[in-house]
Amino acid sequence: MNFKKLVSFIKDRIESKNYKSIFAIENLKKKFKIFVRKRWKIKVISLIISIFVFFYLQLINIDKVVLTLPLSVKKKSSQIILNDLPKTITVHLAGIKRKIDSINVNQLEGKLDLIKKKNGIIKSYPTVLNLQEDIKVTKIIPEMVEVKISSTAKKWLEVIPKIEGVPNKKYNYVDYSIKPKMVLVSGPKEIINEISQIITEPISIRGISFNQKYSVDVSKAIHPKLSLSKKKSYEVVIYVAAKEKEIKMQEDQFPINLLNYPEDKSIVEDLPMIRDVILSMSDNRNLQEIKRQIYFYIELTEKQGEYIIQTRKIPNCKIVNFFPKKVTITYEEEKKVTP
Repeated sequence: MNFKKLVSFIKDRIESKNYKSIFAIENLKKKFKIFVRKRWKIKVISLIISIFVFFYLQLINIDKVVLTLPLSVKKKSSQIILNDLPKTITVHLAGIKRKIDSINVNQLEGKLDLIKKKNGIIKSYPTVLNLQEDIKVTKIIPEMVEVKISSTAKKWLEVIPKIEGVPNKKYNYVDYSIKPKMVLVSGPKEIINEISQIITEPISIRGISFNQKYSVDVSKAIHPKLSLSKKKSYEVVIYVAAKEKEIKMQEDQFPINLLNYPEDKSIVEDLPMIRDVILSMSDNRNLQEIKRQIYFYIELTEKQGEYIIQTRKIPNCKIVNFFPKKVTITYEEEKKVTP
């Protein structure tokens, strides 16, 4: 067989096969059309059933779960929240069972985003962080959270101790001192504007009989939304003194002492004695000792006339009253030249 006959033979074989292929395809199309025309209702029903079965299988493979997640708040440093917010939220989740089973609760959390919120009473809706894409949130409780937002302010406030009780029955409460006297606090502007001082926790002085120091924690006495800029502990000193009683010395008399007596002068009349002395002294003082310390005097000058009688101070004792309080001084040499 020469080359030309070989080529012609191969060509005839290829065309014969192509014809058979085309004929087979056309024949298949005709049979399919006849099949569809004769049984189309069955085919539609089968398709619907197939779709139903598909979605049913998907549905029975879906699971649900209810979780309690911690709620975090995202806000600016200058923002202060005035009201109490829920610490947790309840989340209802749904998704493919294997996805639900693989949830790591420790990686999930609720979030309130307040970054773009303005001051005042606003509504914010919690969201869930770190949730897989194939899992849907069907419900969040609470769905909405009401938040009161304020700005930060600072103010110096006076610290005043709250003193309770009374000292020993022989003593009186006198005064107190506190260091430091002022404290710088910061917090919501609305709260700062309403206060002018800080009252400490109660300090009991019941039964004390001497000056006593106390240390008080001021942070426990301020509003929970406020914070201290400096030290929290303050020192309070309570001062007490023995109770005083009045003593009337009706039988005792005391001389008037003359100070700065002029050398060239002499007084004409004898000076009266001081009488009707009334003392105010503490119970623990000795009266005889007090009597020895009583001292009345006048400071003389060259001039004659009326002088006020003065007394020296006595520790823990006060001369409340006495008689007379004034005396007239007349010098003898001036009396001689008087017509």
